[in-house]
Amino acid sequence: MPRPALLAAALALPLPVAAQEAPTLLDLIRPERLLEGLAQSAILGLRTQVDLKYGDLAISLPAGRVTMTDLQLWPLPDWDETAECEITADRLVLRTAAIDRPDRLRLNAAAYGLAAPDICLPPDMRQGLAMAGVGALSLPHVAFDIVYDIASAEAQMELRAIADGIAAVDLTADFEYLWIDGREDMEEPEPVAFLRSATLAVENLGAWANLQGMLPPGFTAPQQAGMAVEGAIGAALASMNRDALAGTVPEGTDPSALSPGQQALVASARDSWVAFLADPRRLVLETGYDPAEAVYLDVVAYEEDPRLAFDDLMPQVVLTPASARAALPAAVVRAVLDGAEGVAPQDRRRVGLALLTGRGAPRNIAAALD
Repeated sequence: MPRPALLAAALALPLPVAAQEAPTLLDLIRPERLLEGLAQSAILGLRTQVDLKYGDLAISLPAGRVTMTDLQLWPLPDWDETAECEITADRLVLRTAAIDRPDRLRLNAAAYGLAAPDICLPPDMRQGLAMAGVGALSLPHVAFDIVYDIASAEAQMELRAIADGIAAVDLTADFEYLWIDGREDMEEPEPVAFLRSATLAVENLGAWANLQGMLPPGFTAPQQAGMAVEGAIGAALASMNRDALAGTVPEGTDPSALSPGQQALVASARDSWVAFLADPRRLVLETGYDPAEAVYLDVVAYEEDPRLAFDDLMPQVVLTPASARAALPAAVVRAVLDGAEGVAPQDRRRVGLALLTGRGAPRNIAAALD
């Protein structure tokens, strides 16, 4: 064989193990390697509470992201005597704030392709699942996200879950200020929270087709449904008031009487339920005050008199969340962002405020300031 051919064949052979590049001390102390070790230690600790297996673990320090794939969990709840509860997930992603944002705290957890049999739920919850005509849970996407800005003490929280054939649930809360007060008792501090808005939206993805047959006829007949819902919710609120206020109100005062905020909630539930029956797509429970005027959540006072919570938060039932109702026309937003001529000053101000607050347009502080 010619000498060039021999040289090429030698280069094609794998190097002996001793000649291959060995890991160095720098490889052992790489930030990603250290974080992977911490994550594996946390998993070992978690296995003392739940049986857990996974296929792969990947960590990206610049993105602040940890990804696990092919998860299998066996939580072994007390009611599962035969250990049939196995929770699986195609992918689990955990995120923190980006490395260039030390002024921001973030915890984001998202699971994709989550599945579990109904035995994983407590018996009373399994009954509700059966009523919806579902024998097992299939959740393409479940996510929780909380972002906390250290400088301003602002916080945004969101929980979203999609269940195949059942419903999609979206819970959001926007705080102007959120922390704790430990001046009197640091071991049991009180929350300090100024809430801009909160929304709970439930979108029908098939559950209503099965549930409507389980409800009393009065709740599904358009002519009677409004009165039925009004009576049911009103009675529940009156009972709550009576239990909390009995013996504390002046003589001759009805402790079960509804406050203005409670009356407004009942009226909105009545009207929205009738509208939902005509088009059963979505129901939304949200705060009803102006988000520009954040409300202080006086948790201690609410425990003593629950009516105060309704009067402060002004909850209402609607079909479309305020964020969607307040959305600005895309053409107006684009004209302002593109610097088009002839845009009215009031439109520039509307778009700027929407970009600044995230209400009416996606939040973009840099564009808002421009």
